[in-house]
Amino acid sequence: MISEKITCDICKAERGIDNHWFLADDTSTDNPSEGKIKAVEVVEWNLNYTQYHAQLCSIECTGKFISKIFFSKESRDANSEGSNLSSK
Repeated sequence: MISEKITCDICKAERGIDNHWFLADDTSTDNPSEGKIKAVEVVEWNLNYTQYHAQLCSIECTGKFISKIFFSKESRDANSEGSNLSSK
């Protein structure tokens, strides 16, 4: 039997037997009328889903994954273009 080594997509930690891992996906969409809608789906670990999701070893790495999706440079640029409010 060949066993695949599973590592965290953020910190590269190796998965152990008793670890509590999460899986996540960037489910953001581009809506022509509303622009980009940021979304992330997070589920508890399930070996059957690992090829479809980011593999995350902890709540901390899950938070870093979510931050990458919501606060990437692309997100900051889009938000700054959309908020041209001047202060009075």
